[in-house]
Amino acid sequence: LNLGSGTVGGDLQATSNNGAVTQATGATEKLVVTGITTIDAGAETITLTQQNNDLQNTVNLTGGTSVNIQDINNLLLGAPVLAQNTAFSAIAGQTLTLPAAPIATGNQTLTLRSLNGSLATSGNLSGTGITLSGSSGLTIGHDVTDAGNLSLSTTDNMINQTGGKILASGTTTVNTVTGAIILTSISNDFQGPVNLAGGTTQITDANGLTLGTLSTGALTVIANAPLPATPGALNLGSGTVGGDLQATSNNGAVTQATGATEKLVVT
Repeated sequence: LNLGSGTVGGDLQATSNNGAVTQATGATEKLVVTGITTIDAGAETITLTQQNNDLQNTVNLTGGTSVNIQDINNLLLGAPVLAQNTAFSAIAGQTLTLPAAPIATGNQTLTLRSLNGSLATSGNLSGTGITLSGSSGLTIGHDVTDAGNLSLSTTDNMINQTGGKILASGTTTVNTVTGAIILTSISNDFQGPVNLAGGTTQITDANGLTLGTLSTGALTVIANAPLPATPGALNLGSGTVGGDLQATSNNGAVTQATGATEKLVVT
C-alpha cells in the first residue's frame, strides 16, 4: 500500500492487510495529514520517512519487522502495536512526544529523536541498540533496558534521570557536548563501558562500573551503590575531567584504563 503524497484534510486510516505500507519517495514528496493518522500494516513494514512529512495529530502505528516514521514538525505518537522483534524509529524535526505506554523492540533497534526539541520518556523502553536523542534536553523517567549498545544525546542541554532504571548490556555512549549529565538511580546497571562527554556529570551504578572515554566537567561517580555482598571494581577509564573528580567504589577496587597511551587528566 503506497500512500503517495499530498494532503489529507482530516483523519487518515490506512489498512494494508499484511502488505507493506510506503509513500512516494521523490525529493519533494511529502504526506500532510491534519487529523489522526492510523496505519495498520498487520505484521508487515511501515516506511514513512520523507523528511517533509507533517502528521499534525496523533499517529497510531501497527506493523512488523521494521516501522519507521519521520515528521518535519512535532510528532505525537500513540502507543505503537509492534510484532515481536520489530525495529522501530520515530524522528521529529521538532519535538517527539512519546505515548504513556511501553515500547519494546526485542532483539531489534529502537530509535527516538527530537531533532530540534526535547525528548522525555512516558513509558518503559526496551530493545537491542537504543538511541534516545533530544536536541533541547533528554529526560529519562522510566526503565530503559538495552540488550545492546545504548546512545543518549543532546546538544548543549541536560540529560536528566528522574526515575526508572537503566540496564545496558553493551557500551553506553552519553554525549551532551556541554550539558549536564545526571544518571543517578541506584538501580542502574551499566554492564559495558560508559563513554561520557558533557558538562558536570553524575553517574551511579548498582554494581561495578567501567568508564570508557571521558570528556566532562566535574565528575561524580558511584559504583556498588546499594552495597552488594560482592562489590565489583570501579574502572575510571581515560580522558579528561574538567573539574573535580569524586569517585566512590563502596568497597570495590578502583582502577583505570591501562592501554599504552591511556591517561586520566583531572583539572
